[in-house]
Amino acid sequence: MQMIMGEQEIFLSLIIPCYNVAEYLGKTIASVEALADAEDVEFLFVDDGSKDETLQLIKEFEARDRRVKCVSQPNQGVSAARNNALPLVQGRYFSLLDGDDFLNADAVQIIRAKIGDADLLIPDIHIYRPTHTYVWRNHIPCGTYDVDALFEVCKFFPTSPKLIYRTSIMKEHSVTFNSQIKCAEVFDFTVSFLKHANSVVVVDDAFYNYVIRDASATHLPHFDADKTSMLLLNHIAVQNKSEWPWMQSAAFDVTVFRLIMAFTYLKYVHQKQTSPEAQAVVKELLSDKTFKKLVRRVAYGPNRLLKERLIAIYLHLMPNRLGFMLMAH
Repeated sequence: MQMIMGEQEIFLSLIIPCYNVAEYLGKTIASVEALADAEDVEFLFVDDGSKDETLQLIKEFEARDRRVKCVSQPNQGVSAARNNALPLVQGRYFSLLDGDDFLNADAVQIIRAKIGDADLLIPDIHIYRPTHTYVWRNHIPCGTYDVDALFEVCKFFPTSPKLIYRTSIMKEHSVTFNSQIKCAEVFDFTVSFLKHANSVVVVDDAFYNYVIRDASATHLPHFDADKTSMLLLNHIAVQNKSEWPWMQSAAFDVTVFRLIMAFTYLKYVHQKQTSPEAQAVVKELLSDKTFKKLVRRVAYGPNRLLKERLIAIYLHLMPNRLGFMLMAH
């Protein structure tokens, strides 16, 4: 049974972790204030020990809008911040919104119209880079799927924080974020969620605006944080994949491979990182037994992405002493 906001059942809860985003938070707040048809939406802000004016801006918003709840915690990271919000979720569905991203005004209307009784909604997304903006397409035919069928038709699973989740699944199965994972934590969470989901709706609407900044985790090396993306491998290694056939699919393998490479090897190649710290992360990755098996499956399995296949073949065939050849050029 869902909780009531005033006289209304809460339809959607937005979890918004924030850390030192005062420069951008005004746009995020303005976007949720402007949401149409959103009287039954709650906004759960978690300030993660910010040292700028982030908490003050949230408090000011809370004072003028009954839908806002503010939680303040010592700095523990984005996963811990989201975990602190999860028990407070009262909506039938919930979604994640980063404190420097923003939503289109029709976001709630689209979700309400399209989600039906599904457990998960997957939309497209707007990407805002420093030099250009574009819509990133999932390239999955719109429709309703069970999880096995979804992984059969997709080339890889969409991993950005734009998904809409059914709250009852999260609460009944105690699905939480691994607070040790600093990169790729949304997909790790979603894997746990999908184990209990029955229906997934895919739409081609794009109402989430994902802002990629030069200092974001996907651009600059943060070696200790980057290395935590490998905890995905630990999560996957302990699963009984026969119980969840989609975990044995080519699309699942490629998704994990793409994420780990994006936060480690390929980021370092792009940044021309040859420091001892970068080499240590890559050596640990390339020596991981689960990752070696993953590389072979991506290299020689039935996945449909040529770029990932070629990278995986390179990683599989190259001698260890040439492991940093690309990083050095």
